[in-house]
Parts: sequence; structure tokens; C-alpha cells
Amino acid sequence: MKMTIKGYIVAYFSRYAKPGDPPQYSFQAWEPDSKDYVLITPHEHEVEFEVPDNFIPARVAVMEKAIAKIHLEAEEEVVEIKEQIQKLLCLESSV
Repeated sequence: MKMTIKGYIVAYFSRYAKPGDPPQYSFQAWEPDSKDYVLITPHEHEVEFEVPDNFIPARVAVMEKAIAKIHLEAEEEVVEIKEQIQKLLCLESSV
């Protein structure tokens, strides 16, 4: 498969760099809007690659991990809410 990737060549100036240190150059998919980045030029890069046979199963695995993470976060939030409810009920009962 051949694709053209559109992006930007940018220079990154670290806040922690010593005076005289050169910037770090990279290709980014987003246009920088930070004072730490300087846009050098928009750029299109043509790449050719083969899609691996396990592309779909790998993508499904990533989605299943995302689902598991969301379930865990939701479960933790439910536990917190239930604890708050129990504390409120204890306060009302003791009055």
C-alpha cells in the first residue's frame, strides 16, 4: 500500500536546553501552536508499506483493552459513589 502522509517539519526548542543547544527537528501530524515549536515547512511524505496479516486482530485487541480500562474506571467510580451514599445514610440514621 502506498500512502502520502501530510504533516509539518518542526523545530522544538526545549525550555531546559542550555544556550547554544540545537533544536530537535521532527515530522509532526499537527501544526504547532506553542512557543516551544517553530514551523519549518508543511511537508508531504510518501511511504509504502504492507499491511500485516494480523492487522484486524491487533486492532480488535487494542479496542478490547480500551473497553476493559473503561469498565475498570467506571467500576471504581461506582464504588466511590456507593461509599458516599453509605456515609450519607449513616449520617441520617444517627440523627
